[in-house]
Amino acid sequence: MEKPNEIAQMKIYVSSTDTFRGSLFYQAIAIEAKNSGIYGLTVYKGMFGFGVSSRHIDKKFWEPSEKTPIIIEMNDEREHLMKFINRIRPWFAETKKGFLVTITPSEFVLIKDQSGDTQIRTEDLDFVP
Repeated sequence: MEKPNEIAQMKIYVSSTDTFRGSLFYQAIAIEAKNSGIYGLTVYKGMFGFGVSSRHIDKKFWEPSEKTPIIIEMNDEREHLMKFINRIRPWFAETKKGFLVTITPSEFVLIKDQSGDTQIRTEDLDFVP
């Protein structure tokens, strides 16, 4: 495995109820990320959340709801993530709820690819297994 360029983690916060062309928005993003060759992606479902588009919090603050926050977390080279988000940027105009996209520097410490080879950056670890 080649040593990657600058690695980053992108998080996209959306509503579980948003749709995009007949599919759930977060599923459409995940499928497009896979088709675009994004290195890794995980979708998390939150119990509760609010953002700048929230109007108020009512008495049912902690009661389960069908509308929950979804966090789509991706890891790849920063340049690849930025190309991806710029390609799907128009999709966000079609959402009814608010959203947030963040990107932060990251690095791979341990990684195992499909070949079964585990890559380890020993300079970052206090021990080597």
